[in-house]
Amino acid sequence: MIVAARTDVGRVREVNEDTYCCRDLPGALLVAVADGIGGHRAGAVASQLAVDEVCRAVAGAYSPGVDAAGLLPDAVKQANRAILQAAGADGECESMGTTLTVALVQGNSICIAHVGDSRAYLIQGDEVSQLTHDHSLVGELYRNGSLTEAEAMSHPHKHILFRALGADEMAEVDLLRVAWAPGDFLVLCSDGLSNLVEASELRAIISRYPPHQAVDRLVALANERGGQDNITVIVVENRLSGERREYGA
Repeated sequence: MIVAARTDVGRVREVNEDTYCCRDLPGALLVAVADGIGGHRAGAVASQLAVDEVCRAVAGAYSPGVDAAGLLPDAVKQANRAILQAAGADGECESMGTTLTVALVQGNSICIAHVGDSRAYLIQGDEVSQLTHDHSLVGELYRNGSLTEAEAMSHPHKHILFRALGADEMAEVDLLRVAWAPGDFLVLCSDGLSNLVEASELRAIISRYPPHQAVDRLVALANERGGQDNITVIVVENRLSGERREYGA
């Protein structure tokens, strides 16, 4: 696997409240993106806590052959408890929360746990699939056909979330598993990217450039379109050891 990641504060915000991690495990890769909520730097505290806790919990319980579907939800719920505890101990962080999208890649299988509106995509040839559902008002309107993708991206209420870590003691976590093959790409990103770059554009850039260049170009494109929010993206390419790939398709 080839992995590249980039985070950027954007052109409007003063503080980057996004956090990500890419961590190698024996025979596996763990990646996560969190987008903090709360302002006054509290969002940055929440997203960092979420990523730190979920990575620590997964790494501590992981071994080759472990069932990721049993591992990830518990790790996300542990992160939720850590955020609630920190919020209760610090008045400045009282209302903090965060999205969290985390993927554990094992061979030809990807297991994803998800809360909020950060996203995971799978790119296979000319096809790009959004794997996660946005837990938001606009996400629900898009799924029921009331909004197009373009309308959803520019909707004034796109930041209203139904679910986030730190909002409830009983965190509800989406869990899904997908197969992938050599030549496929897994993408995780915050809404600072997905609100400004369409899925088809995402696929076009990732298919044309190596991952380390693709993440730079995606962040640059979001900034060219205003960079109203923090921008984070992780690209993971499924490539066989020693295989060479031709770019520019």
